[in-house]
Amino acid sequence: MRCGWLDRDLRPGMWHPTELSMWMEDLWRWAVGQGLRVFWVGGTVRDLLLGRKSPDADVAVQIPEAARWADIIADFQRMVAARGDSVVVLQAEKRAYRWVLKGPRAGGKGPNVLPPTPYARSTDRWVDVVFFEGPIGHELARRDFTINAMAIEWTGPVLSHGSWLMGDDYEPSAIRPEAVIDPWGGRSDLERGILRVVRPENLWDDPVRIVRAYRLAAQLGFQIEPTTRQYLALEMPALTTVPGERLHVEILKWLMAPHADVWIQAADEDDLWETLFPDVGSMKGCEQGGYHHKDVWGHTLEVVQAVSWVVETLGSDDRLRDLVRQARETPFAMDFPRYPFLKLAALLHDVGKPYVRSVRRPGIYAFIGHAEAGARIVDGLLERLRLSHLARDWVRWLVRYHMVPLEAWKAMGLGPSAAYLLRRFGPEAPWLAILAAADQFGKAGPRMEARRRDEFVDLARRVAERVLWGSPEEWTFPLRGADLVEGLGLPPGPAVGRLLERLRRDWERGRFHTRAEGLAYARRLNP
Repeated sequence: MRCGWLDRDLRPGMWHPTELSMWMEDLWRWAVGQGLRVFWVGGTVRDLLLGRKSPDADVAVQIPEAARWADIIADFQRMVAARGDSVVVLQAEKRAYRWVLKGPRAGGKGPNVLPPTPYARSTDRWVDVVFFEGPIGHELARRDFTINAMAIEWTGPVLSHGSWLMGDDYEPSAIRPEAVIDPWGGRSDLERGILRVVRPENLWDDPVRIVRAYRLAAQLGFQIEPTTRQYLALEMPALTTVPGERLHVEILKWLMAPHADVWIQAADEDDLWETLFPDVGSMKGCEQGGYHHKDVWGHTLEVVQAVSWVVETLGSDDRLRDLVRQARETPFAMDFPRYPFLKLAALLHDVGKPYVRSVRRPGIYAFIGHAEAGARIVDGLLERLRLSHLARDWVRWLVRYHMVPLEAWKAMGLGPSAAYLLRRFGPEAPWLAILAAADQFGKAGPRMEARRRDEFVDLARRVAERVLWGSPEEWTFPLRGADLVEGLGLPPGPAVGRLLERLRRDWERGRFHTRAEGLAYARRLNP
């Protein structure tokens, strides 16, 4: 069977028409040959009914005889391997598999805010396939939420209008209302914008669904039904048993979502963050005094929200739209852009404060060294989530240096501090400046002085403009050890390294700019 796919330009990450038709036809031909029924299920049906793009596919295959389980699954794996694809076992006891459709390997191109990283994005797409026995209604009863507990059986008419899977327009009459199998009222909950658990025991069966509830609410702009939310809070301790690999996918998708901040706050009310990151408990009730109007954790939640505002404010400047594209769209690590990792850094940026707090005077506290302490703590927390080395290093780097923009601003003023950040951190400097601007918003809340707020946003803007529109020479240190050996007649050795490091620090502070100026400056230091 050949399907009439619509051929149009697709956004990155969506299905290509040929790719879609090939795997669907191969699966359909294989299932028919085995005498099996196939259904669209879960998020695929939900997205169809919402008219949303469906980045991946969820399929359920009904096996009529238990005695055939092993043979059919083995034959399925052979069919996939014959295509040059692969199968990943998601949950063997539930007969859940991921069919990875191999795509070309590609690196990011286009406007670059940052230089290339040791990360190469895969264009692989996948199909999640579950094999089940018995009526389709029994399979749907095991799903997480009612909006994901619907199915559509594969038939010729359904497949011939499969372009909706790619986010293309589809002909509504091709999918008749009665074709949607909906035993749990999912369509009604979709229409009302409600997220409702199918059965409470389904949360016990797979606790990652607790985090998924907040993620889906944040993505869809839905409300979590009150009783369901009570179940989430009651089952929160079960999250400690969930592998980090499964948790980080839900959390990063959540942090990317348009309504993320609302549900970050709501999840905190249900003790989610303290369950995932026990150090959050120390942040709650840790008063700061002085310029801060909330405790460490209350401040942190405001900073997380402010990240969104700062990024959008910078993006309103036409010259900086590429920065926002880099933040929200350009792949960085683990198939995600930088934005969710920036939000994660905001969530953890002050985790070290409770461990270094000292009393400066009654009601006023100091937190000397909290950024360094926080970076050490964050490394362990992110190991729990099983983030990639690149993602973990970057978040830790943001936490470690998040105070530097404020310190530079206090010591140098707006213009010189922007140049200093650019020279010290190079093309990474805009992200640090964004986090620092958000950090300022979370200090005084409504009392924040407009001038101070605007200056920190302007600091981020100036750094980003230089990265986007300037020359790499602006952030490239102009001297090498060989320059000092040849230009000053110094013997090679550790003394050259120490002098070079001193010169780098002075160059970052604007004491000289070019190689010639640097050699002249070095001669004055080392006559």
